[in-house]
Amino acid sequence: MFFVLILFLGCVSETKESAKEIKNKTTEPSQKQDTSGYPVKSSKNDAITEPPQSVLKTPLEKSAQVKQPAEKDTTFKNSSINRNIKVDIIVDTDSYSPTDSELNEFFRITNNVLVEKTDVEMKLVKIKRISYSEIKNSLHLSRPTYNDDVLNKIYESDTWPEFFIFLRADDSSATYGGYSISFARLSTCNRYKSPLNSRTDMVYGGVMDWKHTYSSCGYDRTDPKHLAHISNVSIGGECRNRKGTPCIYRSDFNYYMCDDSESLDSFYAENRYNFIATTAIHELMHNFGSDGNYDHFGTAKCAEIMGGHNYDDGTLNTSQKNAGICPKLFDVFNASYREC
Repeated sequence: MFFVLILFLGCVSETKESAKEIKNKTTEPSQKQDTSGYPVKSSKNDAITEPPQSVLKTPLEKSAQVKQPAEKDTTFKNSSINRNIKVDIIVDTDSYSPTDSELNEFFRITNNVLVEKTDVEMKLVKIKRISYSEIKNSLHLSRPTYNDDVLNKIYESDTWPEFFIFLRADDSSATYGGYSISFARLSTCNRYKSPLNSRTDMVYGGVMDWKHTYSSCGYDRTDPKHLAHISNVSIGGECRNRKGTPCIYRSDFNYYMCDDSESLDSFYAENRYNFIATTAIHELMHNFGSDGNYDHFGTAKCAEIMGGHNYDDGTLNTSQKNAGICPKLFDVFNASYREC
């Protein structure tokens, strides 16, 4: 028996708009005019070349580049209740080639966010590097090949995790940053039983764009997997629809970012992993919410559930630190734990 659930329910990049803008959104995410809300960049072939010296020498860019942490944080937070969730990271080598060091740092930050919000830590079981195209071609299916077909092949002789992070560039992940998928495997027992169904054999996953950008500036987005930088000022609704905002090249992020205080002083802009780490948490939590897009931080539904404690007009950083998801879902996730 095989049950599949796919949630194209938006990535945490939606929360880069002010929460007042977010609370009125009630539809499925789409390619918005405000592309700083859905900044996109993907694929192994879209590395940004070194910017012109005229851009690098601006005082604003220098200030953005030197604003780095004085000392690298290496803390790996632990659960005070000795609880974890088993996680695999799957890398599609057709899309990306992150090093183990990069993946471990990403995982460390993702774990720390989850511990802060749920007191559940992540236990990294495996890092798998696969070629999606090679597996797809080996299946020889008459129908189109889907993520679940490839994942079944990957795990045909291996143990499934409770949650997997699948780093792969496809049209949806490149556009939105990530999306949730889940399906049932009868040989699996997941200790986190979603209230959305009565199953204990669900496997949760997030398909995510490893190179997704936050508050990117000056890009042609015709192909979300292959962006081209074409302007030194914002275009096409970027920078929260503030056309003409200067672009700053962030060498630590390897792309051009909007020069506005909201972006540069935000949680996502602190380091190159905060955005994708909270995206992973966001996609995991979607499996424990029943209201789709209304489960997002800043919606009227979230404010109603949370008792109206400013969850409809919170600050940008509050939204980002909550992974763009209604905080109630962290409680639902924690309460879902059952021993197998």
